Amino acid sequence: MKKFLFIFMLLIFSVSSSFAQSKLNLSLEGQSAYETLLKADKVSFGMVGYAATPTQLYGAYRTLLAEKENVNAFRLLLDKATPAGQTYALLGLKEKNLKEFQKAVKRYQNNSELNERVKVEVGGGCDMRFNYSEKTILQVVGVEESVVTGKTVQEKSSEANTLSGVFNYFYE
Repeated sequence: MKKFLFIFMLLIFSVSSSFAQSKLNLSLEGQSAYETLLKADKVSFGMVGYAATPTQLYGAYRTLLAEKENVNAFRLLLDKATPAGQTYALLGLKEKNLKEFQKAVKRYQNNSELNERVKVEVGGGCDMRFNYSEKTILQVVGVEESVVTGKTVQEKSSEANTLSGVFNYFYE
């Protein structure tokens, strides 16, 4: 009975995952990146090692940014991903579609339960050192948590508009 239940659950998960991806029309790399961000357990930025290789999560984020349907993928991640995956989704929307980003941010600002704390790992260099912290989702994307004026989102800093601005924010 347990074996049957396990197989049934596995089948349901793979069908639902395939269904979500089929609506997106992602490349194989894009599908892999989507799946990686869907279950992300932390937010990780930076390049590590002598070859300056992106961390797995940061690489997946960059891969999804390059997809034609990146905005749709990020929208879907907002609804289905872990809090860390949702953070990447917001960062992607911020870079690719500011209107969608602002709409999503309002949802997080109006519901404090959505604005969870996530582990943030920022690293770089040949020695692969990382700086670890814990921030709320809105802090990671550079937004004041309780401020939305009119239709514009107040930014924490002027350089937080890009992922590199977010990266620099954690080294301050």
